Amino acid sequence: MTLSRWKTFTVTLLLGLGFPVAVSASGHASASVSRCANFHPHANLSYCNLAKVDLAGRDLAEANLTGASLRNADLVRTNLVRANFTRASLAGANLTRADLVGATLRSANLTDAVLSIANLRDTTLGDAHLAGALLIRATLSGSDARGANFVGANLTHSVMPVADLADANFSNATLENVSMLGDNLTQAQFHLAQIDELNVSRSNLTNANFASTYLLDVNLDNANITGATFAHSDLSGDLFAYDNVARATMTGAELSNDDFTNADLAGVDLTSMRISGEVATLNFHNANLSGANLSGVPLNGFYFAGANLTGANLTDTTSFTSPPGCPLCEAVPNFEGANFTQADFLGAQYHGGVGLGSNTWNDTTCPDATNSNNDNGTCANNGV
Repeated sequence: MTLSRWKTFTVTLLLGLGFPVAVSASGHASASVSRCANFHPHANLSYCNLAKVDLAGRDLAEANLTGASLRNADLVRTNLVRANFTRASLAGANLTRADLVGATLRSANLTDAVLSIANLRDTTLGDAHLAGALLIRATLSGSDARGANFVGANLTHSVMPVADLADANFSNATLENVSMLGDNLTQAQFHLAQIDELNVSRSNLTNANFASTYLLDVNLDNANITGATFAHSDLSGDLFAYDNVARATMTGAELSNDDFTNADLAGVDLTSMRISGEVATLNFHNANLSGANLSGVPLNGFYFAGANLTGANLTDTTSFTSPPGCPLCEAVPNFEGANFTQADFLGAQYHGGVGLGSNTWNDTTCPDATNSNNDNGTCANNGV
């Protein structure tokens, strides 16, 4: 038997007996059997074929698993602290309760993997594929998952504060009772995600995409939502207090009982928002709505006390005293202390009046097309 045939016979026999063998991209054995069966801390298991291998409870801390195949492997409670899985395949692997603190999983394939209750603190997951993965009660605090693919993943009760998730894709993912406190979510995708009790307070959501997403009980307190898209999303009951919502897109978004206290909504367009129920009950207390567009919006239940409406478009806005089916609702909009400098109320109709007091009127266009500067410094007698 020639040497090449002997090698082929040996590899085939060992694989048939279930021994792990390192296999190169060309399909030929590229490392000794002993190296790929050497399971200990700092082990060199790079490019080894460990598919379906039982490694549960093993100590592989700081092991090199670059390019290795661990498809459907059992890694339950395995110590993988600071292990290197760069470009490794862990599709379908079971990593329940695995310790991956400080591990590198850059560009790794974790499709449909089970990572429930796994510790991924300070891991590197950049460009990793986690589509369909189970990350229930997983910990990803401080992780770098820029560009990671979480499409369809289940992250229920996961904890991932102060993580870098810029450009990550959470489309169709389940995010229930998840903490993303202080995360970098710049340009992250949440299209059609199932979101319930998500905490993204103090996070950077600049240009993030929440289009057509139902956001139930989301805490966006002090978040930066500049340029984010909420088109056709349901934002009912969410907290936007102290947020930077400047230039955000809310085309067709549904709003009701939302709190925008002290939020920066400069230039935001609310003209096509949908109101849940008869009254929106939106709180814009001390919010910055300079240059905002509310043209034609029914303002029943809106609270603008102390708001900055400089240059805001309030043309054709309306309110009435007793909304149909809601006789006890406080429908009259409250503008006490609001700044109306260069605001435009042309064509506005407020039946029953509005709440005014200590307002700033300067070059304001009144509902009857007159100017506050020519109406004793106010529009209070000219339709507002």
